[in-house]
Amino acid sequence: MKRLLLTVGLASLVLVPSTAQGQIYVGAEGGWGDDLDWYLGGRLTADLTPQFRPVAIIGSFNYFWPEETLLREFDYWEVNINAAFMQRVYGRAADYAAAYFGLGLNIADITITTKSTGDQVSDTEYGMNVIGGTKYKLGRVTPFFEIGFTIWGSEQIRLTGGLDLALGEGF
Repeated sequence: MKRLLLTVGLASLVLVPSTAQGQIYVGAEGGWGDDLDWYLGGRLTADLTPQFRPVAIIGSFNYFWPEETLLREFDYWEVNINAAFMQRVYGRAADYAAAYFGLGLNIADITITTKSTGDQVSDTEYGMNVIGGTKYKLGRVTPFFEIGFTIWGSEQIRLTGGLDLALGEGF
């Protein structure tokens, strides 16, 4: 797990063009999934709009707290990598608001532990994300709201909200 996160983090730094270094956002997110309840996570966004109009790469790691049963405990996490197509908002909101939609990859891992025996069963699934959301620039802090659906794999709807912190300039 740690090796996977380190690999994803290093790959994102290598794959992002050096001219886009000022367009990196680091954030925290949380939300609700229709199958697995509440979650918290981290997020890394590379806004490639100056180079490849109008695209952002969004990577996230989310840890869920599914409801336990009398006999079993659940441990569940997801890694998501999405390409989002940015759509500027026109009119008075153009300076601080943007909408986006996109597609990506979902890697989900669940471990089920039987309470009485301690036996564990683990499964990793892969799926495709469909996401849509809005973000609002307030200085270097950018709140965002997103809805996502995973096809295949975990097959759940996620409602997400959070804050991104710009490590450089740009929107």
